[in-house]
Amino acid sequence: MVPRVERRALLAGTWVTSKWPGRAPDQHVLLRGFLGGGRDPRRLERSDAELVDAVRRELTELLGITGEPIVARLFRWTRQSPQYEVGHLERLTAIEQRLAAIPGLFVTGSGFRAIGIPDCIADGRDTATRAVSFLQANSLH
Repeated sequence: MVPRVERRALLAGTWVTSKWPGRAPDQHVLLRGFLGGGRDPRRLERSDAELVDAVRRELTELLGITGEPIVARLFRWTRQSPQYEVGHLERLTAIEQRLAAIPGLFVTGSGFRAIGIPDCIADGRDTATRAVSFLQANSLH
């Protein structure tokens, strides 16, 4: 995650090959950069070449990369990640308090406690575990 105070085009970057080994040839890494979002939605109006160059340039500066990329691909996913606003945690606490009054009702998803796919999977598993525990505790057997 790149803090807003850095005033960079890059919002975040991930080492894809650290999360999922085998996504790049041996002796190489796969990096992913994120631009646009709620902070800078108009940036995505730029050309593919300009966006790829912006990510490459900023990852080079931040990570000290000296080589050129072997492959660069751009995917335009607009409005895909939730943009948590100030007060999100308080709102989430209020939702969870209300859910506690409705036994057996559970919610999960990127709009609540997770943004990235791995975090959503982890939150989904945690929610499923709580749902199973509820069902076992309230079984008619």
